[in-house]
Amino acid sequence: MAFDFEGTLARVQRSRGFYKQFVEKVPDDKLDWKPQALAGGDATSVLEITRHIIASEYFFLKMLGPVPEGHSPIPDEPFREDWASSDAFATSGPAAGVTDKAELLAKVDEAAEVFDSHAKRMSPEVWDEEFDAGWMKGPRRMFLGLIATHYEYHCGQVAYLARLWGDLEF
Repeated sequence: MAFDFEGTLARVQRSRGFYKQFVEKVPDDKLDWKPQALAGGDATSVLEITRHIIASEYFFLKMLGPVPEGHSPIPDEPFREDWASSDAFATSGPAAGVTDKAELLAKVDEAAEVFDSHAKRMSPEVWDEEFDAGWMKGPRRMFLGLIATHYEYHCGQVAYLARLWGDLEF
């Protein structure tokens, strides 16, 4: 069965759209709210999760194939070695320091445009190439689909945070 690039990219775009809808529903005073972390835990806020989402769009670029000139997978600010920690989202990456919801969502759109345009420039044969990300190995088409599941996972986190702060209608 042939790889359905258009269908996979459409899923990424739908998942991204769902995530943005979730963030748009978050009250401004809850954007940086996070629950109390349990013993050694690392609780994150919607703001931090969205910063992570933005950084990940650039991070996933290199998994799709050679990054074109002017489209560095790490824009402006370098990622810290502990880039997956919530503290890193607040201090590094392309949305570091952004606290305004509209600006944050605009940065999601910017990162999405770079990601989608890069994916569309890839030649069809690249999708079958193996790529070793260090933490996962597989054909590049798998990494394209992975960004959709990444958004879907974080939709669940946002919904759960809303429930924790008491929004049962979210």
